[in-house]
Amino acid sequence: MEIDELISQIRQDVKAVRDQGQQVIDASALDNYLAELAKTTSWTKEERQRAHQSQLEQFKATHASNLAQYAAQNQAALEMLRSVITLGQGALRASMLINGGAAVATLGFLSNAWTKGVPPAILAGLPHSLLLFVLGVLAAGLATGFTYLAQEAFASEQRRLGRVMRAVVIALVIVSYLLFGVGSWQAYVVFVGNG
Repeated sequence: MEIDELISQIRQDVKAVRDQGQQVIDASALDNYLAELAKTTSWTKEERQRAHQSQLEQFKATHASNLAQYAAQNQAALEMLRSVITLGQGALRASMLINGGAAVATLGFLSNAWTKGVPPAILAGLPHSLLLFVLGVLAAGLATGFTYLAQEAFASEQRRLGRVMRAVVIALVIVSYLLFGVGSWQAYVVFVGNG
């Protein structure tokens, strides 16, 4: 086979792949194609045509398989990301809700108890719980802000900063839950100790 024929054949095959809508050719599939094509240089024109068609179909099938696998991996990664975002949003909402609800309930109890003559020891102990609940809401609010900063860092290709911000978000949500737990425990101790 003459070099001009060989180059012409390769260009035709690449054009055929491009005409099918493929803009990227897998390097390993191309290497296999070229290796097979090199074997056919001593064959007759008819043998080369048959072998060429076979190679081309094999190349197309391999390329299509590689693209499908790549698309499936991307889809799985995208679904995992969506799941992580949804779960993270749920954790943020839950930390805000439980601390905010506890703070509102404690405020409501304190305002009602003030007028009903509840023992002063209870009235003196509950503001500490209220403060912990409010700090829990603040931690959850900060976590929401840091979530935005983390996403912005990832979007601008600052992966290291994004990972640091994500760690800060996780720590703030955990602190928010811990503040709720400690505030609840403190309120329990106040009620049990003065009940």
